[in-house]
Amino acid sequence: MRAPSILLAAAVLLALALSRKSEATEPARGDEYEPVDVYDPALDWYPMGSTETDEPVYDPRDVMARRRMPSDFRPSGRLREWLKSKERLMLNRYELGDGGVTIGYGHYEPYSRAHLIPESITVDEAERLFDEDIESRGARWVRLYVRIPVTQNEFDALTSLAFNLSPGSFKRIADALNEGRDWKAIALEYTRPGTNLEKGLLARREKEFAMFDQATYA
Repeated sequence: MRAPSILLAAAVLLALALSRKSEATEPARGDEYEPVDVYDPALDWYPMGSTETDEPVYDPRDVMARRRMPSDFRPSGRLREWLKSKERLMLNRYELGDGGVTIGYGHYEPYSRAHLIPESITVDEAERLFDEDIESRGARWVRLYVRIPVTQNEFDALTSLAFNLSPGSFKRIADALNEGRDWKAIALEYTRPGTNLEKGLLARREKEFAMFDQATYA
């Protein structure tokens, strides 16, 4: 009976050793691998209010969630008010020496089409022209030429640029943005250097850049 007893004891010891080895290699509860979210560090960070403190919390994944193709956006109310403040309401036609005549909130026609602008308009007519212009002279070209996802403030800043430039000029800026080149340097080319318009246009470009980068409408 001695041999079977020894074999039985050996089997019990082997089973116990295997059990302990299994427990040693099994990860402790809560230590399992959890894949982390992956984001593109090249994207700008977007400030978010903290739910626990008043300090801003920067979460790059929030920017990703806010980015959509330009076709999904419309000019925001903040942009509309900002553009109105920059263009200023003029009910009588005027000239800035930039090759055309202007009226309302920056409604512009070159000299060859100056006959389309009356000598004066009402506030309601100025509002109607502005509604048409912000789409046809601004947002339209952003949707057509910008081929990368953007946020609302980036769309607004680009709309302001397009509103202030010709479609061909804005396309140069959009092409650089699409290709990851320095689009701001190109935008700064359109400030009419050496003219009485240069100072104002430089200030406008800087405010558009701040709108694009920091969602600042000031």
